[in-house]
Amino acid sequence: MRHIITLILLCGLGCAQAAEGHGTRSAEKRYALVIGNAAYKTSPLSNPVNDASDVAAKLRALGFEVILKTNTTLREMSRAITQFGERLDPGSVALFYYAGHGIQAKGRNYLIPVDAEIASEAAVRSEAVDVDQLLEQLAPASVSMVILDACRNNPYERRFRGGRGSGLAQIDAPKGTLIAYATAPGKVAADGEGRNGLYTAQLLQALDQPGVKVEDVFKQVRIKVAQASRDQQIPWEASSLTGDFFFVFTGPTTVNVQPAERLKLDPETEAWKAAESANRAEAIEAYLKAYPKGKFAAAAGIKLSSLRAEQQPAVKPAPSLPVRTESSEDALWLAVEKGNSAEDYGAYLAQYPKGKYAVLAKGRKAKLEQAAQNAQLAENSAWASAEGANTRESYAAYLQAYPQGQYAALARARQAALSRQDQIETGARILGQWGDGRWYPATISSQNGDFFHVAFDDGDQANLPRTRIRGIDWKLGTRVQCNWKGRGRYYTGTITVKEGNFVHISYDDGDQEDTSIGRCRSQ
Repeated sequence: MRHIITLILLCGLGCAQAAEGHGTRSAEKRYALVIGNAAYKTSPLSNPVNDASDVAAKLRALGFEVILKTNTTLREMSRAITQFGERLDPGSVALFYYAGHGIQAKGRNYLIPVDAEIASEAAVRSEAVDVDQLLEQLAPASVSMVILDACRNNPYERRFRGGRGSGLAQIDAPKGTLIAYATAPGKVAADGEGRNGLYTAQLLQALDQPGVKVEDVFKQVRIKVAQASRDQQIPWEASSLTGDFFFVFTGPTTVNVQPAERLKLDPETEAWKAAESANRAEAIEAYLKAYPKGKFAAAAGIKLSSLRAEQQPAVKPAPSLPVRTESSEDALWLAVEKGNSAEDYGAYLAQYPKGKYAVLAKGRKAKLEQAAQNAQLAENSAWASAEGANTRESYAAYLQAYPQGQYAALARARQAALSRQDQIETGARILGQWGDGRWYPATISSQNGDFFHVAFDDGDQANLPRTRIRGIDWKLGTRVQCNWKGRGRYYTGTITVKEGNFVHISYDDGDQEDTSIGRCRSQ
């Protein structure tokens, strides 16, 4: 079984002297894409280009084939990520590094290109690169690392509802994954006053130590950053690794990690470290009670949710009544308890409305009837959601929850109908989702396993999974964005006429034109 390690270092790499002679596993192919964005029209940054250049040099010294991009537009970022993903194959190591603005919107993380025009939270999806889509591109590699120096203040925060958006959102760590933040999720790290940031400098000092596992690298970095920042910035990790990864593989070595109690931490930090080490919900709750607005409150909330999800409290059995067989009422009650249905309890009450078990029977009957009613409401809600989405996945989710439900036959029939509609063959005309999250007209040119090679009408090409391909479902009334007169700027409008590959667009600003669908895109 191959071990897939997705390493996400949120916020921070910097520069160090490039060292020679670093060892790697001989069969390992290492690839890296490094991007640094600083020249923003709003809130330009000082360090990202320096950070990207230094990281590129460090990675080359560590045996990576590096592609370096700086001050990239959305189109350039998306194309670079797609082309990088096409280079990867099983057995390779992929490392993506990004320095620049990154924000969270509605629980998702986005990387901001230098040409982004973000007027509202809703605009983020179309103006930035979704980190989840980036991770899809790295899927072919055996080891994937995504390093995001993007935990700075959100420059667009005032334009978001409620002023949300500081820092980056938590990214769950699935099996074989390590997620490392330069600071706690939802917190921000400074851009830095020198050439590189604090986390950057400390991490690069630890990267090229021979024989040090990646987990030990972060232990050293966390301690040094906490000391240097006087606990204002505490790196944080969530790990589900199933194998070992070494930046420099020359055999294992001893790592001297300073214990937390020797750091002269403040009382709050000591309380958090103790709660974190206990790894129990009660300990985390005690920390939050003492420091409800503390600097580790966000991390504590995340940890508490995880621990509660893992807990499976035992259900205390209801006290059993003494077995009594000397009367017909006792015999009937034993049978009713065994059946434990609302109908059984109703039958008992019909025969013994004032019997010695009547109160208990009424209570259990009411609870079972309420549970049945709640279950029916839940199934109705699940079906409404499945029918509203009208996709094979939504019907599959309903059937998984209710395989014998009242709508099961209908769900299977609609699944089959959608499967027939969604059959994809070479030469089929489709809509493909580009890295910017939008859908563009394209043609299927070939298929390799679960991926399709797609030729977009504007000349670009990409390998896309099935989840990023759909039929051309544009019709009269569909809202689209089209390239006005082919001049490179997209404007929003509505399809009012559609004939084959040509449409008539009524733009929101009053203009109209006839154009090909190849010049249009949709959300």
